[in-house]
Amino acid sequence: MLRIENVSAQYSTIKGPVAAVRNTSFDILDNEIFGVAGESGCGKSTLLKIMYDLVQFPLTLSGGKVVLESRPEGGGQPLRLESGNIPKAWWKYISYIPQAAMSVLNPVYRVDEQFYEIIKRHHGGAQSKSQMREQLSEYLTELTLPVDILDSYPHQLSGGMRQRVVIAMATFMKPSMILADEPTTALDVVVQRNILMMLMELQQKMGNTFVIVSHDMGVHYQITKRLGIMYAGTMVELGPTQELFEDPLHPYTQMLIGALPKVGDHRPKEGIPGSPPSLRQPIVGCSFEPRCPKRMEICRRVDPPFVQVRSGRCCACHLVPPQQ
Repeated sequence: MLRIENVSAQYSTIKGPVAAVRNTSFDILDNEIFGVAGESGCGKSTLLKIMYDLVQFPLTLSGGKVVLESRPEGGGQPLRLESGNIPKAWWKYISYIPQAAMSVLNPVYRVDEQFYEIIKRHHGGAQSKSQMREQLSEYLTELTLPVDILDSYPHQLSGGMRQRVVIAMATFMKPSMILADEPTTALDVVVQRNILMMLMELQQKMGNTFVIVSHDMGVHYQITKRLGIMYAGTMVELGPTQELFEDPLHPYTQMLIGALPKVGDHRPKEGIPGSPPSLRQPIVGCSFEPRCPKRMEICRRVDPPFVQVRSGRCCACHLVPPQQ
């Protein structure tokens, strides 16, 4: 569905380039909910922008590529686009739910006008406003959203409702892949649950692929099928979510999961000591070595490759031998 091949990206700053994503490769499959987790600043949101081909200054793609493939049901010409051409597939084949809904919704236009722009992009002037309104009303009803939100301005809606509107906009054309960046950030737990349920129901109805970026490991445990762990701009572990939580392989993943509160567990929780490395300078050896309680001498000198270590499991750690 989506293949990330040796992707590297950097931000231009007055102090020099910052390597936000470093030599990252993995695949996202059809009809799955894939999660990307990690500390703030590890490159999750940047990776999502690269996957969507939303690469604008000061962000630049410095190496590798993203390949989007889609095979229409019932035959038809398959779609294959690489980095630089993926915007041709926006909304219809791949869509993006950004982190802050208010940064997407135009504050001076009503919600219906913003939906109309999406429809016009794919149907031109072939449909009248009454036809578009009818389609939108049917879709919002299907999502159990009140139809009267179409007549509202974004500031008249609650944060949770604005997020639902953005999700409805991203899914209206029924794209094959939907990328969601922190879809539950800054929402209370009840609204978070409703948003997550909405995303899961949409995926089940459409049979498409969702990619969820979140620092909240609890969110990933509830809804994702496969999970990738990022650290310092690169992927350090990937595998089925259930297996990854039950048997984390990389020390960083072990510490992330070990810090989660558990029912009945009254032991004090500890954070991960230290801070992530600066990405302004090249990293020698394993990027997690300064914070790792299991570090070895080789970790200071050699960056472990991200390889398959078990069936369906990939890891970048000298402690975990590759699959023979």
